[in-house]
Amino acid sequence: MPRPIAPESMLVIARIGGSSSSRRQKRCDTVEIGEATMRLWAAEGYTTFWTEVGETGLSKPFELVDGERVEI
Repeated sequence: MPRPIAPESMLVIARIGGSSSSRRQKRCDTVEIGEATMRLWAAEGYTTFWTEVGETGLSKPFELVDGERVEI
């Protein structure tokens, strides 16, 4: 049986240039850790992101520009 998803957790999904072959994802214990993960992955070249806090559904795709989310 899958582990329940904590409401304060954040799923982060990232791709380089929208390519499905470069997909990476991680469920982080807190939003703060999720935000830090996005900044780290952006520094590694990942450009397109989606997030989900708890089980609220995925966000629209966005890019990080100067540390701010910009919807695509």
